[in-house]
Amino acid sequence: MNLETEAVEERLKQILLDVVRDEVDPSQIRSEVALINEGLSLDSVALLEFVVRIENEFSIILDDGVLTREHFESLGSLAGAVQREIARQAKS
Repeated sequence: MNLETEAVEERLKQILLDVVRDEVDPSQIRSEVALINEGLSLDSVALLEFVVRIENEFSIILDDGVLTREHFESLGSLAGAVQREIARQAKS
């Protein structure tokens, strides 16, 4: 993982902590923790709020190609997808 992706992951972690508030111990939010199903098991409302906050934080729009189960497998995989989307939209 490159430095830029690590910075994105840290920002995502802060957003996620805001979304889940007191429901999750901050030590549970690691790069490899699953965001849906097992792991943090974010429900649909939390996921929607998380996505909206990501879009606002990074001034991007996450389309269906980014909003896949694969990208939400972990915080690390989501950080990589968001980093690629930031770069792609910056070129547009």
